[in-house]
Amino acid sequence: MSATASELSHEQASAWIAPARLAPFLALAGGEHQSAIALYLWHARLSSACSEVIHHVEVLVRNAIHRCLKRTQSDDGLHSWLVDPEVLRSPELTAVANVVTRVRRRGRPVTESRVIAGLPLSFWARMLGTSYTELWDARLHAAFPHGSGLRRDAAGQLNRVSQLRNEVAHHKTVLHVPIADRHRDMLALAAAVDPAAAAWIGALSRVEETLAMRPA
Repeated sequence: MSATASELSHEQASAWIAPARLAPFLALAGGEHQSAIALYLWHARLSSACSEVIHHVEVLVRNAIHRCLKRTQSDDGLHSWLVDPEVLRSPELTAVANVVTRVRRRGRPVTESRVIAGLPLSFWARMLGTSYTELWDARLHAAFPHGSGLRRDAAGQLNRVSQLRNEVAHHKTVLHVPIADRHRDMLALAAAVDPAAAAWIGALSRVEETLAMRPA
């Protein structure tokens, strides 16, 4: 990045970023404007790096859960676990129905793959919650064959990743978030599904590299 691209005047920062958004960066920079801008730009790169890893982990986890539950359900369109009240509780059935409605409004055929892709990460996090303890014990634990076998471990990791995903997706400041710990959560969760997938994601990740580049 050129010096010109990495520097903003007070007027530009006020108009393009807004004083309230820049305030926490300015506080960390001891009130020095250009240092705050440098920290702000680094923070954007870190958020981007986190988003990339979240992307890979979310797709991996939702596919693992789908494969696990699909094995003992029929595979006739959506006549599967996605619409089975013996598998999903009311809030999750509603979430599926909302995705189906959106797909139909777009004039597209409703398929399992489209529904799965349309469900938010919070949906999958709820499936690892206490409301699904019986499902975990009976079948869902098999989606994480290389993990501890404890629902609370996978649930804790996915909940923390989901929270980070929401903050990053809404461009919130994550200066308060222990990103290195969240990165470990993501890789541990991926490793619980497939260690080879975790190694692949880890090799692609720019999180640690970006953390090391934090401006002084």
